[in-house]
Amino acid sequence: MSDFNGKEVTEHIEQIRKMYSTYSIQYKDLKLFDVELFNERYLKALKEKTDITAFIKAEISVLEALRARAEILRVEKEKKVQVNEQSFMNKVDAMLEKFTDAINKYPEKFIHNDSDNELNRLYGAFAELYSCFRVTKIFLLELKDYGVETVVKDIDNKFQNFTLAGTGEHPAHIFLDYYENLISQTESARAEQFILKESGFFLHSFVSKFEQMSSFIARIPVSTSISIPSDIKDETPRVYKSLNQKTQPEIFLATKLYASAMINDFRLQHFKNSNED
Repeated sequence: MSDFNGKEVTEHIEQIRKMYSTYSIQYKDLKLFDVELFNERYLKALKEKTDITAFIKAEISVLEALRARAEILRVEKEKKVQVNEQSFMNKVDAMLEKFTDAINKYPEKFIHNDSDNELNRLYGAFAELYSCFRVTKIFLLELKDYGVETVVKDIDNKFQNFTLAGTGEHPAHIFLDYYENLISQTESARAEQFILKESGFFLHSFVSKFEQMSSFIARIPVSTSISIPSDIKDETPRVYKSLNQKTQPEIFLATKLYASAMINDFRLQHFKNSNED
């Protein structure tokens, strides 16, 4: 898509504001749609001279994903009160059970005593994915290719927001606002949405970058004598057991597939930055 001209930018910005206004009324109980926060991001984008076309596309993508999420939450809420719609409720129950079964495949890493199972499982999944990535990184860096090294280091840096715990009992940065909401017993819906949005953006980018690096795997001499860091065996034993004695191409593929599975199992398909297309 070509860049928007001034008139198109104005039209898109006003349309996004109208959508926020409409959804804030339609889903008023969820408090997910705050037009003032959008206005703040827009002003910041103008101040920092961000690519406005990319900004608008990303905001539309996020808005659509938020609405999809709001619909799921609305259905879940109605499930508790619309007891007379038994047939409909059975379908919803089946959907939620399927979702629960999907995320329960992942290990729990507790954010807080009161944190939601979905987010605990997501935190645990990131820990396992990072262990997979650490092993993959070993042989990718051995390529001594500047482009690959740049991609690997970029992924590694961004990963810290999802895995590197803070001081004391504080979780990784991406979960911190949610954790503090639970500590103070304040509304946490916005923090939950932030976690899911950022997780989706990161995982889609992760898969995309691995696909870009796929052609380099053929240059690596195939071997099963990869030395897996010993701490991985203690911290994420499933990863150690799964990757031990695997070849480099098998480990590379397993890492990419794990990230793809997270996108599907945690229903993060809509949280995709348009720049990754």
